[in-house]
Amino acid sequence: MTVQIDHDLSRRRALAEVLFHFSQVINALGYSNGLKPAQWAALRYLAKVNPSARSLTEFANANAITKGAASQMISALALRGLVTVDTLPEDLRRKRINLTDSGRALLAQDPLNQIADLLDRVDPANQIATAELIETLMRTPLAPSLNNPKARQRLAKARQSRP
Repeated sequence: MTVQIDHDLSRRRALAEVLFHFSQVINALGYSNGLKPAQWAALRYLAKVNPSARSLTEFANANAITKGAASQMISALALRGLVTVDTLPEDLRRKRINLTDSGRALLAQDPLNQIADLLDRVDPANQIATAELIETLMRTPLAPSLNNPKARQRLAKARQSRP
């Protein structure tokens, strides 16, 4: 009796393994310079948004985390001197989160830069195809972070609780 090999299934499984291992590499890179991946994401967020979006509420909403989790993360970054939390002079009830010079300097060592450097070696057409593939995969039910706000919050909390 001859065993039939489903080459389509084998190819899909091989691709799944490559994607899984690459995601582990990316995640591991996020634990650098004493920061966790979620903290790097926070610094990136603060660097790219306009000042009106640098409140605790806006930050929490943009990252699909609770205000409590956002507050803990910002406090940890402030203790390291990477951000400040400043009261707005026009409304003493509101606060704005700002990157410090140290925070901006640390972003120059953002681990995503290593991934960007790798992508520079890939043909632009393959970059686009890969981005399209990953975007498609992220829209599936297996990617709760983009499909369900509560699942996004749970996923974000789980990321923050990692050592």
